[in-house]
Amino acid sequence: MGKWLSYICNKCEYYYRGSAGFSCGTFSVVETFVCNKCNTLSDVIIGETGNKSTEWLIPYSMEEIKAGGKKIKCGNCRSKDISLWDSGKKPCPVEGCKGIMKADPSFGITLWD
Repeated sequence: MGKWLSYICNKCEYYYRGSAGFSCGTFSVVETFVCNKCNTLSDVIIGETGNKSTEWLIPYSMEEIKAGGKKIKCGNCRSKDISLWDSGKKPCPVEGCKGIMKADPSFGITLWD
């Protein structure tokens, strides 16, 4: 089961609700990407899980995704100009901000399947 949290930038207050990295539910496998066109974060479906197997069926290699995600699109503006978001450092996607996205537990946790 996947999990969404709310994240707010500690400098510009940009808000994002999502998995903030790799996550999977019963059927979908998602990863968080930053769009280089609209400067937003979005969880993008990068594969699916098998119904009879615990293996992930991911149609794109992480090398393809890290090389620019040309086969997948931004969940907000549909641009193909997206990059894998650094879910370890959690940088704000807003151009020039240089803030850090911090989890805000006051919005609660959403479990998705």
